[in-house]
Amino acid sequence: MEPDRKVNKHLSSGSLSEPGWWGPGIETPEDVNRALDSGWKEGAANMIQANKDLDIDIRVSRPRRKRVRRAFGDTLDMQRVWAGDLDTAWAATERGESMLPLKHVCIALELNGNGFRSGDSFMWRGAAALALADLISESGRMVKIMMYGVTARAYKDGKAHVYTVKVKDYTEPLDVERLAAAACMAGTYRHSIWRVRESRPDSGVASGYGQSVHGAWKGLPNIDPDTEHVIWANDMWRARSAREWVKTNVQLLKETANEC
Repeated sequence: MEPDRKVNKHLSSGSLSEPGWWGPGIETPEDVNRALDSGWKEGAANMIQANKDLDIDIRVSRPRRKRVRRAFGDTLDMQRVWAGDLDTAWAATERGESMLPLKHVCIALELNGNGFRSGDSFMWRGAAALALADLISESGRMVKIMMYGVTARAYKDGKAHVYTVKVKDYTEPLDVERLAAAACMAGTYRHSIWRVRESRPDSGVASGYGQSVHGAWKGLPNIDPDTEHVIWANDMWRARSAREWVKTNVQLLKETANEC
């Protein structure tokens, strides 16, 4: 048992890794922990630039309200009262047909990343999440951002490692440095999550630390059982896949609105 634990600690410490293994400018476990505690400024700047590079020229309809006249309401038109038109003397504001019915949307980003992925490639999922979160907010909805992961055969006893990390709740403002640290920094998974995996007392970590299983958790309510709509993201490592993910999910949100 002891030799295995030494090897496992060796892997999470990064001493077997190449430059950039944990992300641009992240060189030590202390750098990883500091970014998770205080935010990752450099990563946030890179994520914002990657967001701009996506060049997504789409918008979701903003909630609109229309004024209607009726026998009661918010404001009274005395001219109509004097004219005897009491049925339309009052004016009120109502939700228009373009108001999107879904009020809460959760973005669920996969945190896993297999060893052959470069540290730079983690940036695109954060950039995509930032773009979609902005569009969701513009549409009048509240957005939550979660990270999740499923690693099959993570332990020697064959069990999987399943976990979630909350980045932003519905009522919280979006902290881009926090999002960058969670979604764009490879060290969040390759150091922090691996250290959690190594700490399990009843079984050693399997060789290779297991295998990421994309979408294995899709559709289950565990990510947020109270959310009206969950948008899942996995296997997104290039600008093209990030851009298509954003566009596809904006279209799905529009179709969902039309069905409600």
